Amino acid sequence: MYLTYQSALDALEKAVADRGEEYVYPRQGTSYNSSCLYWHKDEQAPGCLVGLVLHQLGVSAEVLESFGPASIKMLATSLPYLGGVEMSPAAIGLMAAVQRYQDRGEPWGVALKLAVETEGRR
Repeated sequence: MYLTYQSALDALEKAVADRGEEYVYPRQGTSYNSSCLYWHKDEQAPGCLVGLVLHQLGVSAEVLESFGPASIKMLATSLPYLGGVEMSPAAIGLMAAVQRYQDRGEPWGVALKLAVETEGRR
């Protein structure tokens, strides 16, 4: 599967609608630099917004868990081989932006809105 900016945006909008615009991803740990994870092994469920999107697109729990707190840019280089999803540079930029805002504690609806505004200017 190849994700363009628009197909990534569509998938992000669906994930936000599924979990709720006001959902805030809980930090894993207590420090300021606590990580966000694509997959929560103990809950057997996707963690962050990007993890939920990728899982809904068919990426397995094992693949998502193996990347731990890696950035989407790092994940995107291996994902075509391990998860069957390739992303355009614009899709990677959108995913990276939404991940960044989510990791700062923004509700998912706000994180997506800010990411679209940020990536729409480039």
